[in-house]
Amino acid sequence: MQLRAVFTSCFLAAVAWAGPVRFDPTEVDFGTKGQNLHLEAVVKLTNTSDREVQVLSVSSDCSCTAGDPKQRKLAPGESTTMTIGMETRLYQGAITRRLTVFTSAGSDELRVKAMVRAFENWEVVPSPVMLPTSLRNQEASTVVNANYLGTEDITVLGAATNQAWLRAEFNLEKGRKGGSVLLRKLAPAPAGTHQAELTLKTNDPKLPNLVMKVFVPVVSAAKVAPNPVILPTVVSGTPSTREVIVSGWEEATAPVAKLPLGAVEPKGRMPNGDYVFVVSMTPAAAGMSTQMLQLSVDPNTVLIEVPVILKADAKP
Repeated sequence: MQLRAVFTSCFLAAVAWAGPVRFDPTEVDFGTKGQNLHLEAVVKLTNTSDREVQVLSVSSDCSCTAGDPKQRKLAPGESTTMTIGMETRLYQGAITRRLTVFTSAGSDELRVKAMVRAFENWEVVPSPVMLPTSLRNQEASTVVNANYLGTEDITVLGAATNQAWLRAEFNLEKGRKGGSVLLRKLAPAPAGTHQAELTLKTNDPKLPNLVMKVFVPVVSAAKVAPNPVILPTVVSGTPSTREVIVSGWEEATAPVAKLPLGAVEPKGRMPNGDYVFVVSMTPAAAGMSTQMLQLSVDPNTVLIEVPVILKADAKP
């Protein structure tokens, strides 16, 4: 009996909090739109109660959506309008946001929806465009399809990328609105996680160039031994060193090795092409510490990271 009383009390409180404002339309659906657009719609707010209602605030579950009522005080039966704004930003797919109108008599919720594509009248698959992870000196590829969704006779005329090692091979299918592109990452692509650009040239007067990001992950075939690098245990304040071998390095220049809180000394190259380094760390206090040994071709491009682990004992 006590649980039933608690439930009834909560139910009545929820009903009492439901506000008297009604929306027309009952939800806002912007339909299919492109990215980075500002959308607006107007809804009518009506006070369905028998007393004056004051609109205190309008909140949203996302900063991309907002509501601005034209009038804050509504007499019984009176209506006003509220401008709804939504930013599509870089969203993809169906998005739903909720606006809550708080009044002196309760609160009411309005749903705002949109289907967001990278380009309003074009469907690009896949989206985002990403090539499969591949090794340095190996090729990788993927197919990008662009379909025009409008009624006009619009198609893709050509394709290009902004990287010499990323080739776009365009395929025009007769009678098709759009086209497909075979993206090929060539063997000379450097190791790293790259963000290239693909441009599709069209005869769409509104959007003659479809420019999209292409993510190209390329990993080095080089290996570090040992991995992880476990340095000999030492007393705090005493340096600990160990030799490290880098094999399979395929870059034109020797690897640049760096240890943020330690030292790395290059020892040259072996007859089989392997590189030799001596890694050193001096612990400041007792305990375990881990640093990342970084191998790169330049200070801005880290190709390999290997943990360097050191245990230090307290001074006697």
